[in-house]
Amino acid sequence: MAPEPDWPAVEAADSASLHEALLPWRAKYPGVDVVAEAVVGQPGHHLLDAATDASLMVIGRRSRPSRAVPPRIGHIAHAVLHHSPVPVAVIPHG
Repeated sequence: MAPEPDWPAVEAADSASLHEALLPWRAKYPGVDVVAEAVVGQPGHHLLDAATDASLMVIGRRSRPSRAVPPRIGHIAHAVLHHSPVPVAVIPHG
């Protein structure tokens, strides 16, 4: 059986990575308030919890380069769209 991960260390490392990833965007859009929080668990549940205090939920989805396959959303975006208490914007990327 695998040892239990050190969740506080995982969250700290993820928080540092998230902070680094957001630096260019915060510099480009200093007037936008951003709350960055790295959490462990079910992404859909965490996003829905965060939406309770939001005016708009913005989530991303991967875009496929192939034109043969129609655009789709994943199971997390699907859950957020169906259960969010606020409007949701789904932005393709990649």
